[in-house]
Amino acid sequence: MTENEEIVIIEEDETSEMSKVRHTIHANNLAAAYNWMFLQDYVTKSKILQTSWRYEMTFDQELDTGNVSCSINLKRTDSKNRPVNSVFRISFSHYNYRLPFYTETFNKDNMLQGDELHGYITEIMPYPNMMRLLEQVIIIDVFIFVRFVNQR
Repeated sequence: MTENEEIVIIEEDETSEMSKVRHTIHANNLAAAYNWMFLQDYVTKSKILQTSWRYEMTFDQELDTGNVSCSINLKRTDSKNRPVNSVFRISFSHYNYRLPFYTETFNKDNMLQGDELHGYITEIMPYPNMMRLLEQVIIIDVFIFVRFVNQR
């Protein structure tokens, strides 16, 4: 982690069919993000099918427009040969107002070992609005859902 972020909450939940993890990240001064990357590894705690994952988020500010974009990569890193369906949901909210100002969901079915889910957000928030948040904390909520595929 860099000085720009801090994970403040990690929540995990397991059911017989699904694993869910939520990471809440405080991003300081996202309006001035120049190629800022966040990386996290985790292992599901499922008793049925334990899987491991790495996700990366890279935030970059366009020099021409000032807009901050976000590229996302979720990679399955375990060696098990059973498919799972995955969902990666990300939302952004202001620290004081917790109502999300942007949410996006990406999904991929039948992910096997080494498979990756990619997503790209062109503009988290228009630059003039983002500048009002300069030097302020943005809350980034990342939800990852892993659903087990029934093989019959």
